[in-house]
Amino acid sequence: MFSRRGLQHVCFMCAHAGRAITTHTLAVRSAIATSTTASQMNTAPPASTIAASGEQSALSPDLPTPPKATKRARKVKSPPMVQDPDIVPEPRQPGRSEAFVELLKASVQEPTLHEVERLRPEEQPDLNSAEYTVAFNEVVDSICKRFSKNQIRKMTEEVAQGALKRIPSTKIAWAQLIVTLKWGWRDPKEIASEQAERMKVHATIYKVAPNELFLLLGRDGTNLLRLSLDLQVRISVEPGPDSLSLRVEGLRQAVNNMENAIHEIRQNMITETIDYPVPDGLHKDLIQRISKMSNAFLENMPNGKLRITARRDHELSSAKRLVIRAAAIDNRESSIPLLMHRNQNHDRLSMLPRKYALYPFLAQRTMLWTMGTGGSFRARKVSEWMGVDDDFTHEGGLATGQVITFSGQDIDLRKSLLDKMAILPEGHERMISAYPGNILFTSRTSGAQRATLSSPLEDPVAFPNLLKWINSTSLQYKSTFVPELPAALLNAIPSESIPLNRLVYRAAQSPEAAESGIHAPGYTKTIAFDLVIPEMTVKASQDRIIPEMEIDRIECRVGEETTVDILMPDRPMDIRFNVFDYVPKKIDEAPNELSEYASTLKEYFANPEVTQPNPPLHVTYDGTTYTLDTSSSVRRSVEEFMPPAGHEWGIPEPTQAITESTIDFEGSQRATNCQIVCADTKTERGWITFLKHCDRLTMKLPRKINHMVDDFDIMDLDSVTPTSH
Repeated sequence: MFSRRGLQHVCFMCAHAGRAITTHTLAVRSAIATSTTASQMNTAPPASTIAASGEQSALSPDLPTPPKATKRARKVKSPPMVQDPDIVPEPRQPGRSEAFVELLKASVQEPTLHEVERLRPEEQPDLNSAEYTVAFNEVVDSICKRFSKNQIRKMTEEVAQGALKRIPSTKIAWAQLIVTLKWGWRDPKEIASEQAERMKVHATIYKVAPNELFLLLGRDGTNLLRLSLDLQVRISVEPGPDSLSLRVEGLRQAVNNMENAIHEIRQNMITETIDYPVPDGLHKDLIQRISKMSNAFLENMPNGKLRITARRDHELSSAKRLVIRAAAIDNRESSIPLLMHRNQNHDRLSMLPRKYALYPFLAQRTMLWTMGTGGSFRARKVSEWMGVDDDFTHEGGLATGQVITFSGQDIDLRKSLLDKMAILPEGHERMISAYPGNILFTSRTSGAQRATLSSPLEDPVAFPNLLKWINSTSLQYKSTFVPELPAALLNAIPSESIPLNRLVYRAAQSPEAAESGIHAPGYTKTIAFDLVIPEMTVKASQDRIIPEMEIDRIECRVGEETTVDILMPDRPMDIRFNVFDYVPKKIDEAPNELSEYASTLKEYFANPEVTQPNPPLHVTYDGTTYTLDTSSSVRRSVEEFMPPAGHEWGIPEPTQAITESTIDFEGSQRATNCQIVCADTKTERGWITFLKHCDRLTMKLPRKINHMVDDFDIMDLDSVTPTSH
């Protein structure tokens, strides 16, 4: 049935398949016999015979060579072997391969999460590093090699517990999902996407109200600059049709932080609406200046209301105090009369008629915070800057010159000052003072934010026309006196200074002063309160020794005062005269509010941890309510000035002046002023001497003239004889 080679082939294939073939003994023997017979019929000569014949033919070349077989003998097929039907084959026993496969099938179990946990690295790399991406991909690759897709899917569903948001479609996606759910690792693709989103510049526009924008800006824009630097964003303001907008550019997280800052400011804003202390309200530029000083936003409301918006309580309180002070100061300044001084022999001393103009004024220090910001001008004589000096000693000065009103009426300066004052009662003291400075004209209606050089008086005019312009434009332009240190005292050596804490309270304008009009001096009730502040030396500050403030050195003066301003366009400075009739008061006789303030201030100097107290805004004394006019720190000293020879004004002694350097507590503005005190207030001689001292400090100092030298000390080259070498 099978040849030997065929049987061997069948056995090899079966053994390769892991099966054993069991055949009947007779059939095997029959197959072997059949194959033996067939092989004998077709047997070729043995190899040894062929080799021997080959050798013999090689040795005996004469022997004939047997012919080669040209056709292969056909194989005779053996008859098919018939299996005996009575013989039943034995059942086949499973081989070792089949047994091993069955053993594996019986012992196979589903993989668990514990096996996945074995693949977890000991340490997780940083999310933003390249090692994290490599570690994540290696773990996913290991899971894919060790488990099938269905096994990974079942383990993922076990971890997710039915909270899968998406169904992955690939084996790698299932493996990534099990790593993110089981270990909390993040997909590197998501991390890269978030980083790209974070690095992308976003632009967002926020609509803000004017008060919100002001609070965002802060003082001089420092708050907005700090936010821009801290949050790493670019901020710009864009005007809109109905409101302003804030454009913020930066990374997504930075823009979100900026949005939180805007929301915080909106939540913490404090708003209060108050009534104007004056019927006409405050000027727009003054409101803006108060907003800048107090860091609170002020805006006019209908029906004479003023709304204040701030971020903190003390800023709101400071804005209210400044509004009330500004209204009181403006009310007082508008009541002070303005007069004009004209030199004796005004027109006869000059060959050409004098012309006057309004020149832009630039102060050495900051201007008063109650003034406008649109520009200030001072009346001066034309061509004065060209060096045409006047000798005021020959013109007579303030004592012999004319003091006239703007209607051209001559008045007596001393009489106009003292007529409105009552007869000095017993126990009262009188102090007559003069303050050099500049009378400046500013617009009442201009809302310009920058100073302008355009003079309101277009062309130079004569003296009478200057009077007419000032009188006719009093409603459009207001005059403000700004104290200033005279040029004669700029280089003077001051004496030892005394630090003071000065408070000045003034009552509202009295009916007498209001009825007197512009020709009468301003009359007010005044309380002057000076506290001598203890000054610490360097050694005391190093030893932490805090000096005690002496309550006995407090000066409190309660009385009445009158003031008048004198415009002197022929001189480099103007002047203000003041008469103060007062009664000295001890600390226990002072108003209660000031006594309590002094006690609190003493505690503050004794213990620096105590908060510095604010002076009371209003004080009530003897049935009269006073409003705070001045709250400043003062350093006072006494200086002497002796003019050059020929400019003594007939008095041999030097001029003594009190110089003060002040800092406004609430306005944070610095100023310097000079006070000349009349030594003899009862006699005419004392008054004349006082005016001569004022002339000394308001005149123009004589300048040194360098004469041209005709003969220069230059070597004459023609007279030099050459030398031989």
